[in-house]
Amino acid sequence: MINSSDISVIIQGPIDKTMIKFSVETIRKFLPKATIILSTWEGSVCDGLDLDVLILNKDPGSFYCDSDNTIMTNINRQLVSTKNGLNQVKTKYSMKLRSDLYLTSDKFLKYFDKFEKFDNKYKCFNHRLMVSSLTSKLYSDVGNNLPTPFHISDWFYFGYTQDLKKFYDAIPLIEDEAAFSKYVLKYPEKLPCPHLAFRYAPEQYFAFNFFKSIYKDLRFDDWSDFDEKNIELSNILLANNFIVLDTVQHGIYTDKHMGLIKKNNGRKFSFKGYITHYKFLKFYKKYCDNFYIIPLKYWFNKRCR
Repeated sequence: MINSSDISVIIQGPIDKTMIKFSVETIRKFLPKATIILSTWEGSVCDGLDLDVLILNKDPGSFYCDSDNTIMTNINRQLVSTKNGLNQVKTKYSMKLRSDLYLTSDKFLKYFDKFEKFDNKYKCFNHRLMVSSLTSKLYSDVGNNLPTPFHISDWFYFGYTQDLKKFYDAIPLIEDEAAFSKYVLKYPEKLPCPHLAFRYAPEQYFAFNFFKSIYKDLRFDDWSDFDEKNIELSNILLANNFIVLDTVQHGIYTDKHMGLIKKNNGRKFSFKGYITHYKFLKFYKKYCDNFYIIPLKYWFNKRCR
């Protein structure tokens, strides 16, 4: 298994004094030799944290992304803090971790080399990146349950540093807030969440812009612009470039959803529309390895689906 000395963990985002201390402590416990890089904002209080590198970035700010001006999007903040963190990495592997997340084990590492087959036409990285099933979506879990292609979780990523750099380097900052948050949708009647006014969900913005940098003819003008072709392509690209793990597999949590975890007796989240590990395995078998045998536990345990 991968040695923690070959891993850098980039904790990015705003600082909650209690949460960040706990997050760092869990990384030291489960990845004891990892390099810990905290990439946050100027003026943040970071005293007493067991860090290897501290980066205090100029805050690029956020902007409203709903019709009532109550919900903010932090896309630029994630891009700035993560890119600047990655620029300090000297190890082979990296983990990008939101600052409100913490580790409960290192068991996610055992999945890294389990999926070795690809369709080279759709392989964009040297190795798949690992992500969470939480907020990786096939369709909207609220409102009208419409499809959400390219909606791959951004809570954490783990993989080769060069692959993470390739991913983030391809994603531009949003320079024109109005063109993003007040964008006139192509098909407003197909909007997955009618109260939201942005062009793409943050997860879609990251994944789509990356894939668009490679596949120049890729079309997905906004998150209402889905059809059978780009939905299928989204599933193919997911299968060939990511490994989706349920929370019980990756062991990375946030207090924000601990109530739901407890309700499921510590098992995976079971939100409607999310891409579970089982669904990922089905995509992997369909698009990458026809001979792959999905373990029986996923067929008979509905909670795994």
